[in-house]
Amino acid sequence: MTRAARGAVRRLALATLALASSVHASASAQSSGIRTYTNPIDIEYKYNWEGLNEGVSYRSGADPAVVNHRGEYFLFVTVSGGYWRSRDLVHWQFVVPSRWPFDDVVAPAAISVGDTLLLMQSATAPRPILYSTRPATGQLEFYNRILPQLPYAVAQGSERPGQLVPSDSIQPGPWDPALFRDDDGRWFLYWGSSNVYPIYGIELDPARRLAYKAGARPMKLLSLHPELHGWERFGQDHRDTIRPYVEGAWMTKHAGRYYLQYAAPGTEYNVY
Repeated sequence: MTRAARGAVRRLALATLALASSVHASASAQSSGIRTYTNPIDIEYKYNWEGLNEGVSYRSGADPAVVNHRGEYFLFVTVSGGYWRSRDLVHWQFVVPSRWPFDDVVAPAAISVGDTLLLMQSATAPRPILYSTRPATGQLEFYNRILPQLPYAVAQGSERPGQLVPSDSIQPGPWDPALFRDDDGRWFLYWGSSNVYPIYGIELDPARRLAYKAGARPMKLLSLHPELHGWERFGQDHRDTIRPYVEGAWMTKHAGRYYLQYAAPGTEYNVY
């Protein structure tokens, strides 16, 4: 057999072995339940109506929040007029809610506690909290018809670009909220979306349908430090000199330790 022939046979043998290994790996992955998920997920993204009068048309898919509620997943997305449900995180079905805010839902908070799923929209003024014990059917009711004013917050529209008004003021809100229930039954709210104001936290009162706890003041918890953390710098490739935004607060408790997560610095850039 010539050298060329031996080389061809060797390459064929290696290719056959690689194919067999690939088939075996694929079969093993399937038998072990491992799956590959698409990104972005395949759902019917809704058209944003906010620029309708200006002739602006685009689909919305921002600020997703997914919760596992009694064995099913529920996905809430900015300005979608409803939400999605899934049993496997791959196949999603849109749910038309029985009740929904007229100004829609932006950057929502969602949490599952027992048989109840609660939903809270971003706001710069008092808004309700919705709940459902049958979210798969779209049945939503008011849990708290309207929350009180956020304690110590400045009035909506009184902010000044790039500065606090006054220096110890609290941003109108809560915008981009996250609900958290601790193991001892205490409730907390985290929120914030700004390049001036930080991420805040405040305790809620379950006896008053998650109104702010009497006497509680929003605590400033987290601000960005782009001079120390390169990943917090704004703009394409982290090269913009604009002060970066912090948002997307989310509290997780694991093995007795609390983890406050956040996002920075801009959804429209490749570094988000």
